[in-house]
Amino acid sequence: LKTTKSQNHSITQSPNPQPTRSPNHQISYKVQLAVSADHIPPTSKYWKNANYTIEVKKQHNLFKYMAVGFKDYAEAAKAKQDLRQNGFSEAFVVAFKGGERIPVSRARGME
Repeated sequence: LKTTKSQNHSITQSPNPQPTRSPNHQISYKVQLAVSADHIPPTSKYWKNANYTIEVKKQHNLFKYMAVGFKDYAEAAKAKQDLRQNGFSEAFVVAFKGGERIPVSRARGME
């Protein structure tokens, strides 16, 4: 696990990141900000307005960048709006159960 801090955010890289736990300890929500074939360094000006901890997950040949640390869907949805206003226009909420991505609608039904 590697965490790099830059200005007011940090980027965590891990081959198998641990899910952020919701109160039921099964469902976690994140906000996906970007997908790139190239690694975007934590010092890049691209992250200047992120204002959240960013997790980097390499999947196949792509880097996925997600804001993490939300206790429930409502908190992630609010962060999504904040991030969109700060320049991440395609930000969207994603859900995980046991580290595996699942549809948000399914996750919300399990809350």
